[in-house]
Amino acid sequence: LVKSLLAQQSEFLRLLYLDICTWLNPRRWLNLQEYQSKKLMQEHGVAVQRFYVADTASDALDAAKKLNAKEIVLKAQILAGGRGKGVFDSGLKGGVHLTKDPAVVGDLASKMLGFNLITKQTPKDGVKVKTVMVAEALDISRETYFAILMDRACNGPVMVGSPQGGMDIEEVAASTPELIFKEAIDIFEGVRDDQALRMAANLGFKESLQRQAADQIKKLYDLFLKVDATQVEVNPLGETPQGQGTVGFIKKKVFDNSNFLLQLRLHEAPPPPPPPGRWFISNTSIVAFSTRVLSASKTKSCCRSHVFMFEPR
Repeated sequence: LVKSLLAQQSEFLRLLYLDICTWLNPRRWLNLQEYQSKKLMQEHGVAVQRFYVADTASDALDAAKKLNAKEIVLKAQILAGGRGKGVFDSGLKGGVHLTKDPAVVGDLASKMLGFNLITKQTPKDGVKVKTVMVAEALDISRETYFAILMDRACNGPVMVGSPQGGMDIEEVAASTPELIFKEAIDIFEGVRDDQALRMAANLGFKESLQRQAADQIKKLYDLFLKVDATQVEVNPLGETPQGQGTVGFIKKKVFDNSNFLLQLRLHEAPPPPPPPGRWFISNTSIVAFSTRVLSASKTKSCCRSHVFMFEPR
């Protein structure tokens, strides 16, 4: 039956049949590095601090001088978490360094670039650092958490936020779940003004700042749509003493068949190998869902989708 349907040259059935017959090679969603995410946010009007990208120690030093900031943060750029507590095989401790002296940035960068950074999320030998980000260190008076992600229960995107962001967001979710707020997003209407304002209030922004925060939330959703993201996570979404909202760190995942990828020219290192062991979650089916909406309205829609199911072993 499958072979007869395949003869009709249906692209979906052809791809599904071939993937089943070849036992599906695992696919990695595209994870953007921090500086790449910040560049995208700048292009979409989201507030981020000033920053430069460097691939040599001398360029990093020049960038630090150009910033002329009270304090500078130097960050190694790899696709792994836990950089701040990581260790380089050069002997340098920490993939994130703060300094008020631009002159030391070049020396720090020379101990990062070309060396492997080892964190809890990298292979045991670490990942080679090819790029560093030199940025203005912001004085954040309050950290919140905000994310837009796909939720199977809602059959679409949801906003998730908390007035308590930062490094301990997992603990916040576990110990005080009442501080985690969710808003389902209608894919036809997008993020409504009342939803954005309600989320801004739930994040703890004062009334005078809620419209500014709501505007940032709507711009993040526009970005989520335009790059075909599966997840946009901002932690922290910070508030400065001057009463401005700014994005501190963003994590972004994009569909591997996104039109956005056809335009993005990335020079990213190959992904680290998966950790040893099985690729399955106990007692759970893992579903890889890849889709592109070709056209959509309230009366009709046309989608190209591939759904792959991995059963637990």
